[in-house]
Amino acid sequence: MLGLESTTLTTNTAILQALLSSEYVLATKMRNFHWNVKGPTFMMLHEMFGDMYNAINDQADAIAERIRQLDGCPEGTLAAFKRDSFLEEEACPVNGDQMIKCLVDDSDRMVEQMRVAIQIAETNKDFGTMDLITKWMELHEKQLYFLRSTCG
Repeated sequence: MLGLESTTLTTNTAILQALLSSEYVLATKMRNFHWNVKGPTFMMLHEMFGDMYNAINDQADAIAERIRQLDGCPEGTLAAFKRDSFLEEEACPVNGDQMIKCLVDDSDRMVEQMRVAIQIAETNKDFGTMDLITKWMELHEKQLYFLRSTCG
């Protein structure tokens, strides 16, 4: 399929599923923070968190479609997301600075795992997956820039 070996399809599908699951955990945190942020920076953070989880949600479809292109079946249940994610759920921090720190840490982890996934896809000559993850990573790097700029 797509000129790729079956082991490549299996490996890259598993990598994409872990990234997709982690994205959903991250987007859920962003949505939770969007709902619960308080204080003098409320409006700015409320809007920023909303923009960020909407951008991630828009990207999720492309990831799921790539899993299908690789002859996989993206798992879209909350149980699968929690099982396959390398990010953890956690209680909502009490203030905006803690929320930002949490999102910086998780987004750094996403970018780190994406770099690993890009290297694996390149080794497997799966350039479509490599390109998709590279574009996706650019979204996270931009979000990290916004988050880091917000906290000084």
